[in-house]
Amino acid sequence: SVHDPALFIHLSPRGRTLLLLYVDDMVITGDDPEYIAFVKARLSEQFLMSDLGPLRYFLGIEVSSTF
Repeated sequence: SVHDPALFIHLSPRGRTLLLLYVDDMVITGDDPEYIAFVKARLSEQFLMSDLGPLRYFLGIEVSSTF
């Protein structure tokens, strides 16, 4: 992103996927669950990762879903 070098945005006909990095934490979100699974699989091939499930807290901020 031109606004934040730690924010990566992927646009496709199926939707938008956002990947946000902060030190050793990562948030992946978007409109296409299949593409999110693809990104997570490719990253886990290169890096030791743990999937902590749905986002609840990030950087001390509580996150809740509205859908």
